[in-house]
Amino acid sequence: MPLRIGLVIPPAVFLIDDRAFVFLGVIQIAAAARQAGHAVEVLDCTGHSRKCAKKVHDEACAAATLAESQRAVGELAARVDVIGFYSMAALHCFVSKFLAPAKESNPRVVTVIGGPHASTAPERCLAEGWDFVVV
Repeated sequence: MPLRIGLVIPPAVFLIDDRAFVFLGVIQIAAAARQAGHAVEVLDCTGHSRKCAKKVHDEACAAATLAESQRAVGELAARVDVIGFYSMAALHCFVSKFLAPAKESNPRVVTVIGGPHASTAPERCLAEGWDFVVV
């Protein structure tokens, strides 16, 4: 039975331009899932901080980016069976704040976290409430 899968690329507000890097791992997972017959949506939250008029992003810009990304994650979670998140250590403070909006929008959604942070701290991720951790 095909699944509806959502994959999330988080914003990197600590970068001047968070579109400087392409998150190929997420795109490769999406391609493999599509090839296996699943419906996949990729939510790319990078670029949300570009809407901030300031050249140097401050806490207000980061808060606005987080709020916009949380809203988008909640909307995606409402449409899918499984939602996966990429996280590296520098992004994890943001990524961990996506779990609640996903579960609030769809209590049955299965949450998955992967990436460098998940690989180095799987127990911590499970303690936060993620359903699955990919290492």
